[in-house]
Amino acid sequence: MPMMFAAWAHKSWRIAKFAVLGLWILGQMACGPATAERRAVDTPEAVERASLASRQEEISNDGVIERLDLNADRAPDVVKHYKLVNDPAGDGKGGVVQVKVLIRKEVDVNFDRKADIVEIYGIQGLQSIKEREELDLDFDGRVDEIRKYKNGYADEIAQDQDRDGKIDTWMQYQLTKNEDGKDVNRLIERRRDHNGDGLVDVWEYYVKGTLQKIGRDGNGDGKPDQYTRVDEKQR
Repeated sequence: MPMMFAAWAHKSWRIAKFAVLGLWILGQMACGPATAERRAVDTPEAVERASLASRQEEISNDGVIERLDLNADRAPDVVKHYKLVNDPAGDGKGGVVQVKVLIRKEVDVNFDRKADIVEIYGIQGLQSIKEREELDLDFDGRVDEIRKYKNGYADEIAQDQDRDGKIDTWMQYQLTKNEDGKDVNRLIERRRDHNGDGLVDVWEYYVKGTLQKIGRDGNGDGKPDQYTRVDEKQR
């Protein structure tokens, strides 16, 4: 029965995740690429014209907030926060050119006027580098998945798989090369809190994406002390 429940929970998690990601992709297509935009700050006239097309901007001394209404309900569905950075190259005539560099994006994928995906970006030169992503997969207003990025790849993914409002699963990834010499981001370790006490009690170790060993905490000290090898028959 525990194995059947685990399989059902994993399947339900994947269904919810793909549903949210599908809606998010549609939003991305409507919003265009999230890259730094090299240009001078919009003039008031340009902002007014953009507003007529369900796009609004607020400009301050050091940043820009862009709001997009994708379903014409007069509420923003995508909110982008930019930092204004001076381009060292200028305009070639001694003038200053400011670059809009994305530092945060909030996306409402189901149009309930609450952010379901929040992306946090760092700045490298004049480019945005994604550092963190928070997702509400079941639209209950609570974060169900947190992704941390390193060099453009997911480094750690934390999930609340039982939907109780607490993170209970942590997955570590490592960027390696496959047999063809191409970059591949593989799962190397999965940690779980099965009893909900906030401590990890199960560890899964992977080699080339395949589960090899399972560790369990038998005495409640938060460390693995029992190990089981996973052979071909158990897989």
